[in-house]
Amino acid sequence: PTVYYPAAWHGIVALAPGFASVAAAANASTFVFGVVVWLLGMAALGRTLLGGDPRRTALVVVLGAGFSAFPVVILSTLAQWPFGAGIAVIPGVLALMVAALRGHPGVAPITAPGRLVPTGVVLLTALAGVALAHASALFSALLLLVPGVVALLARGLARRWRTGEPARRRRVAV
Repeated sequence: PTVYYPAAWHGIVALAPGFASVAAAANASTFVFGVVVWLLGMAALGRTLLGGDPRRTALVVVLGAGFSAFPVVILSTLAQWPFGAGIAVIPGVLALMVAALRGHPGVAPITAPGRLVPTGVVLLTALAGVALAHASALFSALLLLVPGVVALLARGLARRWRTGEPARRRRVAV
């Protein structure tokens, strides 16, 4: 029978070069995921949500380091390495989603014909990566992503309703 196993962490650690033992590679992965990946994801999320001000981004990184118990305790004390790796990548995935869905000045909106499919592929690939890390991390990511997507869709539909002609309103309502 086919079973699911969170193989991303194991694959990354098994392929990590330069370690004499599995224990050394696992310990190094604790640092990489618990510090580097977590804080880079927090920096990306802070920059995406709060704008490009470096002081705000630095503050988010400092706060992220202060609340690093999420990946660090899971990775070190509990030794739940795949789950901890999945939790560590969630801020980066959230930053990617917010940046893709929010859009930027001079960039076509997400609903533009040439942009919807590539953005969807990128977001689904990121979620697949989280799922390969751990299914519980995927659930956590979706728990954080779905309300934002629903709000974005509701806002877009409301905007179309307000600016559309009656025939278009019927299509939106259906």
